[in-house]
Amino acid sequence: MPQQNKKIRSRRPKTGDDYNLSEEHRVSKRKRDNVQENIGDDTASLANSGSEHAPQGYDVSEWMPDDVEQPEIQFFGFLTEDEHAQIERANDELDANQFSVSEECFASVMKENRGGFSNLTNGNDSESMEDLFLLMLDELEGNFAFLMTDKFGSHALRSLLSVVRGVPLNDESKTKASSRPGPFEQQTHRKLESREHLPESFTRAAEKILSDITSGLDVGSARSLSLHPSANPVLQSLLHLEKHITKRQSDSEPRLLKLLITEDKIDAESESYGFISGLIYDPIGSRLLEQILICCNGKLFKSLYRAVIKPKLSQYVKNEVASYVAIASLDRLGKDDLAEALAGFVLDMSDSSKRPQTTVIRKLVERCVFRGVDMDILRTALTAGYGTNSARFLFNLLGVEPIDLENKEKRLQPQVVHASLLAQSMIDAPAALSNLVYSSLGELSERELVTISCNAISSRILQKALTSESSELAFRRKIVRKLTEYMGILAADLYGGHVLDALWVATSSLFIYKERVAEKLLANETMILASGKGWIVWRNWDMETFKSTRQRWAIKHKSGKGHSKISAERREGVEIVSQKSRLDLARQRYGESKRSRML
Repeated sequence: MPQQNKKIRSRRPKTGDDYNLSEEHRVSKRKRDNVQENIGDDTASLANSGSEHAPQGYDVSEWMPDDVEQPEIQFFGFLTEDEHAQIERANDELDANQFSVSEECFASVMKENRGGFSNLTNGNDSESMEDLFLLMLDELEGNFAFLMTDKFGSHALRSLLSVVRGVPLNDESKTKASSRPGPFEQQTHRKLESREHLPESFTRAAEKILSDITSGLDVGSARSLSLHPSANPVLQSLLHLEKHITKRQSDSEPRLLKLLITEDKIDAESESYGFISGLIYDPIGSRLLEQILICCNGKLFKSLYRAVIKPKLSQYVKNEVASYVAIASLDRLGKDDLAEALAGFVLDMSDSSKRPQTTVIRKLVERCVFRGVDMDILRTALTAGYGTNSARFLFNLLGVEPIDLENKEKRLQPQVVHASLLAQSMIDAPAALSNLVYSSLGELSERELVTISCNAISSRILQKALTSESSELAFRRKIVRKLTEYMGILAADLYGGHVLDALWVATSSLFIYKERVAEKLLANETMILASGKGWIVWRNWDMETFKSTRQRWAIKHKSGKGHSKISAERREGVEIVSQKSRLDLARQRYGESKRSRML
């Protein structure tokens, strides 16, 4: 049997015979070496002579084998010594991050270029971030009108307006004028805590920007920009900027608002009436009208509401676009006007085809709670519209069936989300409305209650009902009894775990029920810890302590000491207030008295 040839590494150096090269390849190698030597000689001669011209190229085909594909390679020349040295110096400076310009030279250049917005500073010698920002505004001066209508420049201009106004960039409205806020997004205008520390130069810069933009606009151009997709959001930011300036300076008048609405008193025959009526149903223009209703003074708002919005309010609340204008007007209504608007809404509540948008009903409930308006007529209208059966009221309000909530792969409509938010607002309302939700949840069967608990949208209603201050002990006992046998299922579910976190708060005054829930969780330990989210519930309920030393767990959580900390990612909107024991209060008083004696 022939022995297989094995490759053995040799210690001696290999020769040409070892590579088994043919004579043709060895000749080609010698030719290639000769060509490279010639190129090296030409390179040296060109570098020494400093010639800027190079040979057209070398034909590499004469030294390449015939069976090898010949690449297209050409030589185009060399850099001179001066050019090469200049590039080397630039690379060294970039690598070292050191430039030859001195600080005195830079400061003199900055002072020479100071002008426009830069003159608004206090004249400090050192260039701060404030000065650099104003220098940037210098570069943009004269181009604000162009940036308003530019697809990308309008975003930068809105960010600049937010900075000079002292508003966080993440509090700005949507980038698209036709977009609407998401169902869970809070449309609240939070005030910047450090607004009183806003530089005075920013206020003067804001006035200059506003005057530069409005000086080049007339009534026709300003109204045409209100329907422009890119300029409309900029006009909204300018309205808020103008409101900010007007508050700081009582003698200043709103110039942009005067261009959009020329009359102080509006009626059906005025010129501004037709302009405002055309904005209400426009997807882009309605956003500007919302901001006009927010930023205008009380006198102009009353004129707009009585002449334009109030006569057709019952029609606006049924339209998907115009309903947002109605919501903006409800925010500024007084108690009497709000009660009058409520009386007009309830007339069409029983007919689902004529029923107002769910977002409008939610805003109406929130404003009635804030203004202290009686909502008995709204309770009657909701009962007539969504059914008198308590067990079916919640599903009729959401517009879904229990089987739809069980199918987690099915994507629910946005109306379901708005209906869930309406139910949560009703829980915060007085007993006239909150009892509708409480009674509906109490009448549900165990399976339906578990289905609601394990759904992303409907589970928020149950969490709100369990943790609300208006929930009664009888309601919480009933919910805990119905869910006791399903604690393992809830703990293993992503959204059911949120309900168990809410049950911890709900059973703070019902320790016997808290103990029952812990026993059921311990009985389903294997299933809970095997799931991806169950360990969070296990940790939040401090089950390791309950498992090892039950008496210690009872003493710890019955007195409120060492309250189990619900994780932040699982505790959305639910706040735990830990109660201090008498011993903790005594220790606190002793520490305060000791510190006072030391002082």
